[in-house]
Amino acid sequence: MQNNNTTRITTVLSGDTSIREFVERTQREIWRKGKDNHRHRMMSKINLFFDYMLPHRDIGLTPIKDINFLDISDFLNFIEDNQDITISTHNKYSSALSAVFKYAVQARVISQKPLITWKQIETRDPTFFTEEQISKMMRYFSDEYEVMTHFLTIGLTTGMRLGEIISVGTTGIIQCIDNVNFVRLTKTKSGKPRDIPLCKEAYTALEALDFKPANHFKHGSFYWFWGKMRRDIMFDDPSCRFHVSRHTAATIMANDLGMNIVLIAKQLGHSSIKTTMRYVHLKDKTLVTSSQRLGNYITNSLVA
Repeated sequence: MQNNNTTRITTVLSGDTSIREFVERTQREIWRKGKDNHRHRMMSKINLFFDYMLPHRDIGLTPIKDINFLDISDFLNFIEDNQDITISTHNKYSSALSAVFKYAVQARVISQKPLITWKQIETRDPTFFTEEQISKMMRYFSDEYEVMTHFLTIGLTTGMRLGEIISVGTTGIIQCIDNVNFVRLTKTKSGKPRDIPLCKEAYTALEALDFKPANHFKHGSFYWFWGKMRRDIMFDDPSCRFHVSRHTAATIMANDLGMNIVLIAKQLGHSSIKTTMRYVHLKDKTLVTSSQRLGNYITNSLVA
């Protein structure tokens, strides 16, 4: 037997109803088993989904039947990149969105809910960008959205999180010590300030952003163009997100520069080397080179 409230709501709502209107009118039914403070927390997450691409796109005005997997995936990537959230928090956003679409199906407003991803502790490691992919992205953004080239350059050459890059010029302070430019991050995930040396490329990119990236960061435009790039040149791979630049920096430091894991951890701001190990990915050529060096070492030792 169908719930009377569901029947009543179905008579005035349809798949063409905007997702914002649908949620605003049905929120008490969606989270009817929880307390008001739980519903308010869920609504704050949903409202961020509606607004995160403004002013480029108002997702809240999209008919609920037209919301798809990529809309949700892009949002979850945005949350991860900007808030550096835990797996648990990621799943809370997924849960809030899932509840909305589950109720929409129950109310017969849509026939099925879009795919929503959940994070598992044991998941496929995030990838790293290859030299070819980096070159393609830089060329693409030079033509489409040049400001992105500066953010990407900073991410690749420092390993900074997107939120940390945006903080430069506010809570992140640029300093020059012994003729070396640094960014001092006063607010970090670990709670401890850290100094990040700036190479010439990173400093030039920050200069192009007027040393205050926040003034050039419009998250709606940023993620719209990132999604467009992913579709156009990265085969629409959902794992292609800005945070991968951080994995890429760690991977280059280990594979190409031969830096030890302690230095890499300090550069990334990790308090545990175990965390850093998840960011460093082994390149095939590194394994081959190591094998050759080992063979040469053994041969030379035997000859000696």
